[in-house]
Amino acid sequence: MVTTTPDGLVIGLDLGDGETTLAWTTRNGEGDIHIFQRQSTRERSVLTAMARAATDRRRLLGEEAVYAAGAAEFSLNFKQGPDPVRFETPEAVLFVQSLLAEFLATQSERAEETEETAKPTMVVGHPAGWSPEVIKAYGKHLKLDGIRTRLLPESQAALVHVRRPGAAADAADRSIAEQPRDSRVLVVDIGSSTTDFTLITDMEPHSLPLGADFGCRRIDFQVADLVTERLRDNEILRDALAADGGREFLLLACRRAKEAQFTGTEADILRQPVNPRFKPIVRLAWGWLRSLEIPELVAAPGGWAEEFGALLAQARRLMADKDPDQVVLTGGGSRMPFTRRICAEIFPTAVVENDPEPAFSVARGLALAGHTELRLERFRAALAALLDEPELGELCEEHITEGFAELQRRLIREVRTMRDAPGGDEARTRQLVEGEGEPLAITELRHALNQRLGERVSSLCREHGVPHDALNLEFQLPLSVAETVTERLLSYMRSKGTLRSGRISWAMSNQRRMIEQGNRNPLQPTKPGHPYLEMARVAWQWGGPAILEAADRLTVRKMVKDIEALSLEEGKVDELVEKIRAHIRDQLLGRLTEIEKLIF
Repeated sequence: MVTTTPDGLVIGLDLGDGETTLAWTTRNGEGDIHIFQRQSTRERSVLTAMARAATDRRRLLGEEAVYAAGAAEFSLNFKQGPDPVRFETPEAVLFVQSLLAEFLATQSERAEETEETAKPTMVVGHPAGWSPEVIKAYGKHLKLDGIRTRLLPESQAALVHVRRPGAAADAADRSIAEQPRDSRVLVVDIGSSTTDFTLITDMEPHSLPLGADFGCRRIDFQVADLVTERLRDNEILRDALAADGGREFLLLACRRAKEAQFTGTEADILRQPVNPRFKPIVRLAWGWLRSLEIPELVAAPGGWAEEFGALLAQARRLMADKDPDQVVLTGGGSRMPFTRRICAEIFPTAVVENDPEPAFSVARGLALAGHTELRLERFRAALAALLDEPELGELCEEHITEGFAELQRRLIREVRTMRDAPGGDEARTRQLVEGEGEPLAITELRHALNQRLGERVSSLCREHGVPHDALNLEFQLPLSVAETVTERLLSYMRSKGTLRSGRISWAMSNQRRMIEQGNRNPLQPTKPGHPYLEMARVAWQWGGPAILEAADRLTVRKMVKDIEALSLEEGKVDELVEKIRAHIRDQLLGRLTEIEKLIF
């Protein structure tokens, strides 16, 4: 596709309490999502940690904050909702700003675009359980010059990722991407600080109000407390834990030990030299941590696994015990094998699926959501241009005019062939004008619009990457089109009455007048039996039917001429064309809104 605007960046940023991921794509690309890898540490899942360099006081992120000698102000686990009434910038936002600046420095050509349409777009995730006030405050803190920023619940972003076109190609089981779009899907995003539950029904997400304070760091805190208690008599360790960032470093060591035991990998806490003040923690606590069976601790009665099961049961009750068709597990915590087993126990009829790379699913979904929003903006503009094409208006005008002419011809046939009518009610009048149904020209207009627009809309869908079956519409005309083209003729017929009062009323009224004049003369009453009166009565008896027939033909000719002279009011055709455009636009955008329900 040839682009007419610079290829701006689209960024998805998943700020996790434990790790942060930045995914990106370009607005005019095909939606291929890339994961940013830091040049300094080669991190893709960036440790959510910050410190200040000892020399130039610059902000250090990720593993740099852990291993840099002399670094100060070490902080960890700082993801939390900002206080809506406070103005100072939260640590989480400072971390986002620093990581974003580092990324943009590697994409200078795209990041420095000055055109409004090419400025970077950033979509940042947030826990689904945050209140609207906290989300609004978070969004204000994240507003950055030159960047369009949007917010999206993290679990919702994860579903955008697994429902993306082609998701089945890299999924272990194709059912993730191939679930019917009208199915009930529960997304469980198990993070470090929160566990988000989002129920999707009829393609519309609903956040369940639970899990806002339940995350995997509970395990880290529990293990850290055990270490502290077990080694409480070691003065060297106590001093190390009391130092700046000591407790935070112990929590990091506990998390790395937990992840290593659940994934069967080797922990990397000793791969690089650590800050000297943390060495006692590595030397004294790390050995004890490696001997602790953390999975057994988690699975013990009253442990984290049992609490997780209780949370799932609560979610089931909130869904009125109507089980989902599918449960999608994502987030770093979903790598613990028992999470899948517990989900299957709580929701026995649901298909339970894990994202193959849960650490990246939210960031990828955020980037894809931003890319999709921009793509749909361009698609909307293309649809608007299509509906404003003069050829479309000419097509509608031609068929509307012909539809009115067809109704005129139909009514003229009725007037000429029907001798009488059974009554003068509104239903009969409508039957005479409307006949068996709408004019053929109006039916043909609907077919022509469907053929013309159907082909063009499908072409635009392919061009903008929108599933064409999502907009596979049978376009309908607004009711006002048929009503307007018939109303002009109905008004005329109402003024004349039905055929009884229209065709023969003139003749009957003349007959009545002649008889009345023959029966009485208001100036000089005539006695019965007058010879001239008798002659008039005899003449009417023999010549009256012929007079009525002639009057009837005269009435028909007059009505036909009147009907032929009728036309739609000035400007009415243009008004109907605009109503047709608006009606079709509403149909298209209504369906397009369904596609957007899972995004913003």
